[in-house]
Amino acid sequence: MPEGVASLVAHVEAPAALQRSLAQIGIVERGEGASLQRRLAPGQVLVSREGDLWRWDGLTLAADAPTPAARRLAEKNRLGDLSREADAAKLAVQT
Repeated sequence: MPEGVASLVAHVEAPAALQRSLAQIGIVERGEGASLQRRLAPGQVLVSREGDLWRWDGLTLAADAPTPAARRLAEKNRLGDLSREADAAKLAVQT
């Protein structure tokens, strides 16, 4: 872990088999994650208490970002709205 980053293994009781993996997860403040991400070794991850994630390979996930499932649901709802609007417009043209 980068200097000053607390490892999750220090905060979680786990079987010995998981200790090595938990040692590769660091807990940081939300505002520190992006700057510390560049200092991660391969396989290491940083997380914030809010749920943000920064991975060694550059992947970043914000806690407040919509999930892919939430985006698909919003798109499906929008498609339903557009379909109803199109049906209403067709009806208005026929009348």
